[in-house]
Amino acid sequence: MANPSGLLANLIRDLGMPPERGDEPADDPADGQGRGDGNPAKSRAPRRRRPLVIEKGKGRNLKIPDTVYRRLTLEAQRQQTDNSKLVTKILDRELPTAIRIVVGDEKTPAPE
Repeated sequence: MANPSGLLANLIRDLGMPPERGDEPADDPADGQGRGDGNPAKSRAPRRRRPLVIEKGKGRNLKIPDTVYRRLTLEAQRQQTDNSKLVTKILDRELPTAIRIVVGDEKTPAPE
């Protein structure tokens, strides 16, 4: 009678299945695909990090005409930035930085 494990090994070899030994690497054509250990040249480019936000803002409810919004969006795309950053840049440039707050009538002197 033939050795049953030898018959099984012949059958596995005939079917083209890789051996189950841990000390030999298998010659599998799909080896390394989809397992995360592929070629480093095929790896993804590193993610771009967001720039550091110095001052965090909160949502505001401003009403602007659609034509102004379209122009703002087109200019933001041209400068490769987002709408909020572009609006902040424009307003910082155009609004005065030293603002005097007037409460009441300006002619009346403030109590000391």
